[in-house]
Amino acid sequence: MGHYLLDACTLVNLHCGWAGLRELRTFGESWSIGETALKEAIFVRDFGAGGEICKVTLDPAVVIAEGRLQTLSLADAKEHASLVEFAFELDDGEAEALSLALHRRRVLLTDDRLAVRVASAPSVAVKTMGTPEILMAWVNANPKSRHLLPEVVHRISVLGPFQLRKSSPHYPWWQGLLA
Repeated sequence: MGHYLLDACTLVNLHCGWAGLRELRTFGESWSIGETALKEAIFVRDFGAGGEICKVTLDPAVVIAEGRLQTLSLADAKEHASLVEFAFELDDGEAEALSLALHRRRVLLTDDRLAVRVASAPSVAVKTMGTPEILMAWVNANPKSRHLLPEVVHRISVLGPFQLRKSSPHYPWWQGLLA
């Protein structure tokens, strides 16, 4: 299925949707995250015992273990040079993630529109997937989990920072799950 590299926002979205990252174990060949993105993903929101929304601090060790994530750091001059180039346009976490995805041939998981635009430039050509595509891949790999999709999308919509634009080709699908 592929080797995937999460940025901080997709990690938070998926964590909110699935109430953790255990589902990453059910599809994909490998999952990774850059050190900077892991440090950026400090908090998530979740439902408390009474249904109220509360802020929860993420423990990086638990996140890594639960999602079986490999933590990556920049390893050579090429990766560092790409980071510097991408950092002119992107935040540190997205720049690091894009550099790692480029040089390690990973699919970059991001909902950041600017990161997607930079990744799709012919000189970069890194494949990206956003939250809707990740959830579609999850359900395709786990058809018995399809019934969970409306709740996952609801949780992401309420708890996560992700809001799908009306111009997205996935907007009708997303809204249908929320209905």
